[in-house]
Amino acid sequence: EFDYYADKIEKFKKRATVVTQHTLADLDMRAPNWLKTVVDSNYFSCASLMMILSNAVFIGASAQYYLQAEIHRFASQGAGDSYDFSNYTLIENLFCVWFTFEFFARFIAAPKDFVLSEDNKWNMFDFALVMSCLLDIFLRTVATPNLTYIRILRVVRMAR
Repeated sequence: EFDYYADKIEKFKKRATVVTQHTLADLDMRAPNWLKTVVDSNYFSCASLMMILSNAVFIGASAQYYLQAEIHRFASQGAGDSYDFSNYTLIENLFCVWFTFEFFARFIAAPKDFVLSEDNKWNMFDFALVMSCLLDIFLRTVATPNLTYIRILRVVRMAR
């Protein structure tokens, strides 16, 4: 009986793979040529690398700023100057917009390669990072005033 179900599962996997490859190939053919040219260019790769490096520096600087704000808040028992995080939030949102654009541009330019290439694990990792960034923005704008979730996401972002 086990062999019967194992055989059914294998047949389903083969059909799903064929359908996925066929669908992705259709999408690949419909992708705009100009977008493929832009995404495959060295300029786009360099811009992406610069944004990644800039984001890493920004995360370090913002972590320092948030830490100083928390130390100051703790030392003053909640009284005293309040720190303004609006500029940091704006820059975080700009990085999120860029990384979301980059992710979707790469996917739309070559969906078959995006899903089936050797780099697909990196692409899924990028997807998780973009989703965490969008979730962070969502929680900051829509969620309850309880900031515990946002602080947890910031710790996760620093860990990445």
